[in-house]
Amino acid sequence: MKGIWQSLPMLNLLWILPLLVALFIFDAQRRRSLIARLSALPDIQTKLLQSVNKTARHWKKNLILLAVALIIIALARPSWNPTRREINRKGRDVVFVLDVSKSMLADDLKPSRLERAKIAIQDCLDIMEGDRAALVAFAGNAVVKCPLTLDYGFFRMMLDDVDINSVSRGGTMIGDALRTVLNDAFDDQDRQFKDVIMITDGEDQGSFPVEAAKKLGERGVRLIAVGLGDEAAGTSILTPNENGQYKILKYKGEVVRSRLDSDTLRKMVAETPGGRYLPVSTGNFDLGNVYLNLIASEEKRDLEAQSVELYEEKFQIFLAFALIFLVLESLLGDRKRVSTAAALLLLVSLPAWSQSAYELNELGNQRMDQEDYAGALEAYGEAKEKSTEPARIHYNTGLVHYRQGDLEAAQNAFHQAWESGRTEGSEFEALCKLALGNSWFAEALRQESGQDLQKAIEACTKSIQFYREATERNPKLKTAQTNLDKARLKLKKLLQKAKEEQQKQQQQQQEDKQEKKDGEQQKQEQQQQNQEGEEEQQKQEGEQEKQEEQKQEEGEQEEQEQQAPQPSEEGSEEKQEKELEREIRGILDREKENQRQRQQHRQQGGVPVERDW
Repeated sequence: MKGIWQSLPMLNLLWILPLLVALFIFDAQRRRSLIARLSALPDIQTKLLQSVNKTARHWKKNLILLAVALIIIALARPSWNPTRREINRKGRDVVFVLDVSKSMLADDLKPSRLERAKIAIQDCLDIMEGDRAALVAFAGNAVVKCPLTLDYGFFRMMLDDVDINSVSRGGTMIGDALRTVLNDAFDDQDRQFKDVIMITDGEDQGSFPVEAAKKLGERGVRLIAVGLGDEAAGTSILTPNENGQYKILKYKGEVVRSRLDSDTLRKMVAETPGGRYLPVSTGNFDLGNVYLNLIASEEKRDLEAQSVELYEEKFQIFLAFALIFLVLESLLGDRKRVSTAAALLLLVSLPAWSQSAYELNELGNQRMDQEDYAGALEAYGEAKEKSTEPARIHYNTGLVHYRQGDLEAAQNAFHQAWESGRTEGSEFEALCKLALGNSWFAEALRQESGQDLQKAIEACTKSIQFYREATERNPKLKTAQTNLDKARLKLKKLLQKAKEEQQKQQQQQQEDKQEKKDGEQQKQEQQQQNQEGEEEQQKQEGEQEKQEEQKQEEGEQEEQEQQAPQPSEEGSEEKQEKELEREIRGILDREKENQRQRQQHRQQGGVPVERDW
């Protein structure tokens, strides 16, 4: 009879039994010491010894030990009588065709075209659920690196090993790669539910790719082509030398360039039902979104059934015997022992992980595959109530929230999965950390699109922390290392972008400050000009008043001369002397006025101007 322990770590509680034995021995010694002290009262000592039923006391202790042992065994959830159940899954067949020619080592896409393409396939694989995936590498010939499988871990391992040495010949034979897909990768079942995602950067070298694509279309296979590289200028080809270093390939002194042939790729996808061509060039591309938009929403077929072995749990038997032993122990003496009510309470309070919890978890998985997220959450919630080890159910709940875009709820669920799953081992802890890293990285992208760079940087920093913890717990988890590199690159870009934004703000502040300073200076100059104008006007008005007074004095003098009698010759000479004296006085006054004006202009920084009187 085959059996297992559903909660094997609970057997560690058996160390309680030696403690109970030690406690019973200590109690017996204490009793003997107490009776020995009563030796001075022999009558009382005799009565006490006669009242003790040593056999009953011995059995009472044994019954307690047996009951505790049975309760611990029940907590470990012993199970046997296995039955097998078939679980059917729905999905599509997706073959990734990856160009591994030497031109894929170009670094116009960081870190290189080949590594960027592998990262894109990893991203796509992270969101694939229920679809079988295969990997074909090609250059001058094509090789199936991973057959169609639901084991994404094995697929990732094979993808990590792909490089330019994965094929035996160089070149770019796209047609041969597609024929390899038809002959070796796909099975003969169903003429639909099949997709090919091809990533290439070169032009075909006479392998008749359009005809091969037409064969795909006749088999009901859809082709999605992703073109990398510069179509106009082309890309130089790197080749390794004897020292393992790469150099640019030349022919007759000229650099050999590989150019993307978009026209041929467009003709190829046109030959398949629903085919699409994505000219990425040297920009970024998200293969995960391509999968969600073009493949995940398509009709799926029944894949091979998965056989699951279910065990019938028998913890109730051990609890029943434990209850019987506790009842017998209480009947053997009048001392208060563990009562029957307490035993029944223990029986009721024991978490019952039964087949229904497993079935509810599987139901949640099926609903999640069908994108019935509300139903999946409901099933997972019921499963957690019936489970004593809900770590993986928390993890599945986080996946549902992640797909719904509720990143905060996803982070909480993944954290609960990590806290409650520490007994599951380091590999499960690494998966939880990876999921937390993915959710925080998605939060960083969301904040970046919302132009909140500070929150994006904080979220990206947290994702790096979780990715690093995932790699520490499971160094073989390549996805964590790949995502860690992506997060570091994204953080670098975010920091650079934030620095540029800060520089723009500082420059704008300086421009505003300079503009304000120029305005104040212009205002001061205008005020100075107005003040100088007012002073000039006042001076002109003063001179005009002085001239008018002088004219008035001259007029009055002429009038007096006309009214006076004609002077004698002697009086005439006297008059001439007065006129000469008046002219000299006027000349002196004008000279003083000119000096005053020159001094005033000199103080104002102007050029002295003598007034023409």
